[in-house]
Amino acid sequence: MNPASTITRALAGLTFAAAAAIAAAGPAVPASPPGTAASQGTGSSQDLLSLQGTPSAAANELNACAKDIGGQPRTALKACLQNRIDVARKAMRQAYATTAAQLKQIDSAATPHAMHALEASQKGFDRFMQKECRRQGAALLGGSGAGDVEQACQAALMRWRAAALRQN
Repeated sequence: MNPASTITRALAGLTFAAAAAIAAAGPAVPASPPGTAASQGTGSSQDLLSLQGTPSAAANELNACAKDIGGQPRTALKACLQNRIDVARKAMRQAYATTAAQLKQIDSAATPHAMHALEASQKGFDRFMQKECRRQGAALLGGSGAGDVEQACQAALMRWRAAALRQN
């Protein structure tokens, strides 16, 4: 049996609380990065953090890696997930830097407050991501895929954060 498919089944619905918290946190936040099929309302299973019953974002990451590695050993899954984290982290950092640079260009008395809010938001996101992904991994009750779930969750949430930063 494919390790990612076992984990995917175990993940069903695990990110609902995270998605609900994010959805309640503020105005229009992208469900998926702009330009993807999901952001164009196609109902794609790539719809990150959707509240509409599509697969969890972590499951999407796991499925993508399972497809990429085919029948390779479990170590290949871990390497694939780490690569997805690295790519997502780079995108998130670039989006943050762009947002910060745009704020700094605004000549306003409110700019320092906006910069502080951006910094606090990022720190809060980092704490949330760490705790939420640990929770998702722990939900497997010590199963061998717990680390994979944590990695997949991190990649998915960083992709979501990058898209949210690009929107503002």
